[in-house]
Amino acid sequence: MGYNFLKKSNSKKGFTITEVMVGVALLSIVLVGGLTAFDLLNKTAISNETKSTADDRVAEIIENIRQQPTTQILQYADASSLLSASNLKMAWSNNEDKPAADCKNCPGHYGYVITPATDATSDLYLVTIWFTHTEWGSDVKKFEFLVSK
Repeated sequence: MGYNFLKKSNSKKGFTITEVMVGVALLSIVLVGGLTAFDLLNKTAISNETKSTADDRVAEIIENIRQQPTTQILQYADASSLLSASNLKMAWSNNEDKPAADCKNCPGHYGYVITPATDATSDLYLVTIWFTHTEWGSDVKKFEFLVSK
């Protein structure tokens, strides 16, 4: 009852090299797709966090101005004479908010101007806020709203 080593075996156990290569190729495609999707989701989450932080900053500024708008009024014909992407006086990131001179590495900047909405006798003031961030490229987010005395 011994095994005959010279006899050919007809059993087909195992995988051929072609089957292994096809399996590895399919697995690679699935892994690359999954990693790409994960990277895209991560970038989207970071971008959404930045936008949410900017929205929070705008809400804080609006609330502060609404409390005492007349103490912060700047008398200029229009906001664009003061606001430009390179001339914004405040800097911000997801965890800090300070004057631009004190934060050279902050990725975002903002500034605002309060001007009379119509004429000097009106109780309405137009607030213009500009926000920038390195993630947004050269885009400037502009917000405008009215407040009263």
